[in-house]
Order: sequence, then structure tokens, then C-alpha cells
Amino acid sequence: YFILQKNLQFLYAMVSTNQLRYSLFMGLFLCLWFLVFLHSYYWTRESQQRFDEKLGSFDSNLNEKIQSNLAEISKKWSNTELRVKSIEEKLESLKLDGPVTQPVKKRKYSHKIAILIIACDRVEVKSIIQQCLEFSQERRTFPLFVSQDCGNEATKQVILDYKSQLTYLEHTNNSQIDVAPKQTHMIGYYKISRHYKWAIDQVFNSNSDIDSLVILEDDMMISFDFFDYFKAMRPLLDIDSTVWCISAWNDNGKLDQAHNSSLFYRTDFMPGLGWMLTRDTWSELRVKWPPAFWDDWMRGNEIRRNRVCIRPEVSRTKLYVQKGVSSGLFFDRFYKFWALNDKEFDFDSFDINSLTKFRYDRYYFRLLREAKTISANDVSHANLEPDVQYKILYKDLYDYKRLANKFGLMDDERGGVLRTAYQGA
Repeated sequence: YFILQKNLQFLYAMVSTNQLRYSLFMGLFLCLWFLVFLHSYYWTRESQQRFDEKLGSFDSNLNEKIQSNLAEISKKWSNTELRVKSIEEKLESLKLDGPVTQPVKKRKYSHKIAILIIACDRVEVKSIIQQCLEFSQERRTFPLFVSQDCGNEATKQVILDYKSQLTYLEHTNNSQIDVAPKQTHMIGYYKISRHYKWAIDQVFNSNSDIDSLVILEDDMMISFDFFDYFKAMRPLLDIDSTVWCISAWNDNGKLDQAHNSSLFYRTDFMPGLGWMLTRDTWSELRVKWPPAFWDDWMRGNEIRRNRVCIRPEVSRTKLYVQKGVSSGLFFDRFYKFWALNDKEFDFDSFDINSLTKFRYDRYYFRLLREAKTISANDVSHANLEPDVQYKILYKDLYDYKRLANKFGLMDDERGGVLRTAYQGA
């Protein structure tokens, strides 16, 4: 507009002397201006129409792509649901809803599993030696070692009576152990820890064909299926890295508490008292082995590192001698009432995969989730249904001790873990 105005002024000056020229000029100018206006108007309208058409085409294509993608997502989701359903059906076919003792093909273990009896001055060691020789049907699979500390001659002669059927190890290091004055009454625990390390080293270092070791003590008895139990459970130490020991002992295994010989559990508490470890695990432990209280040391999570042990409901070992370094700790209240398995169980048909973390946790946490919550006061045979699972909640360690005493359970903890506990239950 500014340019046209300037041109108009210039042209007007040129034709101002001629009225006719002026009129013609103005008419032509107005026609030109009208044509420019019409062109601008229709060009803008056509551009808007073209823009609207392109925008509409874009919206249409976008909607088509969205619908196509939604259809593809829906199809993939349907396929995923079918796969999940198929997996659930397969898991269901494994009968994970039932107890952890479903029969499948046996995992055979053919390597040697050494049996090491730790002895000192108990002539009663004869009993455990005789049981090992009697119940073991595969002497080559279960070579027997007896390691003696203390230098007691009577005990040594009892062991040597079986020298053709076992390997005798004599720990002769009787050097003084330096302990703090307040710990002198605990010197026996220091000697035991020193003896354990030496004896386990002797077995593994002198026998390259042995990669597993079961440790017993001279005041124990074993069940008739003790060897079957360890042979069946041994592959777990290879197939599940979260399992680091197999124990034959249930810390809450009194006669009125333990009944089902076919049930086995994972536990965060290392039970000991007849337990198996591998050569690799020993290589890890021996460099840090403590001077005393080795069992409680193993129960601390800095050593355990969230790994678990396997234990039975009905123990395959039992303590029967009251005297010892621990002066019969727990014996009168608990151990003399212990159940030792005397029932047949077919380990050949037992699926040890049911004790691997994924399978076991799926069953275990569903059991806890679905169990009916009751109070300790509700527990009586008249109030409980035999086919219903129940759970009692505790708030803290003090509350647990109160409940444990009510039900006759062991109420202590080690390394923050209660005896037999798994994931806090």
C-alpha cells in the first residue's frame, strides 16, 4: 500500500495538468487495484483450501496408522495372553499347588560324598560309627573319615577297632590358644573351631575325587535313610546357587511338632548338626574361618549372603549325649524329645526341583498369602480345620519369644534369623 501510494503521488504530479489523463489514470489504477484484491482474496482462499485438504489427509493417515498400531498391539496382547495361559497350564501340570514332594524323574548323583565324624573324648563315638557302616549300602560313594582331637586313648582305640572300614585322622595340635581373660571358660569352642578347619582340610586336600562332605559329631545318631537323604539332595548344591548347605536337622523337630517324613524346606537359618557342604563352599569359608563359634559365624548374613540351607521336617539326625562343651544347652528342654525319622520315603521319586528358589517361593508365598490369620488363643484342636492353613502374626522378637514359649518352639535367633525361618516365617 505504501509503494502504491508513492507511485500514485508521482503519477498524479505528472498528469495533474491534464484532467482527462488524470481520470484515465485513476480508472486504470482502480481496476488494477481491484484485480490485485481479487487475486489476493482467491489465492488466500485456495491456499486455505489446500491447507485444509492436506491437514485432512494427514489426520486421515494418522488415524489409519493409529488404528493399525492399536490392532497390532491388540493382536500381540492376545498372543501374550495365550502364551501366559500356556505357561500357567504347564506350571499347573507340575502340580505346584500341592506339597513340595511331587514325583518326577530322579536326578542321579554318582560322585563321592565323604562322611566326616568329629570326635574328641567320647567313647560313644562307637555308636555313630556303627550306624554309618550299617546304613550305608554304598561304601565307595560314602567314604567314612573319623577325626579325633583331645588325644583320649580310650576313644582312639574304639575308633581304631574299625580302621579297616574308615580313615582315621588324628589332630595333634594341642598348642595353647590365646583368648581374652573373659573368654577362658569358652576355650572349648576355640578348640572345636580349630579342629573343624583342620579336619575338613584333611579330607578335601588328600582326596581330589571328593567334592562333597557331610559333617557329623560323636554325640549323634542317624536315621536309617540318612544316606538316601543326602544323596537325593546333593544335586541342589549344583543346580541352585541360592542353596549352600544341606542339613539333616530340624531345629523345631520335637516329637509333637514333626510328623511328615516327606516334607522338606528351605531355611535362612543354618541348622548344622549333620550338614553337607561342597569343596567350592569350603574354599570360600576356610580363608575366613573364625577362631571360635563357627556355626553362629556361618549364620551371619555377611557370610551367608542370603543363601539358604535345605532341612527336613523330621530330622535325620539326633543328639543323644548330654555332656559336652555346651554343657547340655537345650538338651533337657528340647533335644531329648527329638523325632528321628523311622518311616520309609521314596527319594527316587522325589523332585528336588521343587526346592529350587523359583518353584519353592511360588508355592511358599501363595501358602502364606492364602493362610487364614488367627491368634495364639484360637489354637486348639477343637477350633482348627485339618484341611485349612493358618498363620499367626508376630510384631517383634519379644512377641515371637512369647509365642514360641507357648508352642514349645526354640525362641532364639542368630544373625537376625529365627531358627527354621524362611523369609521371616
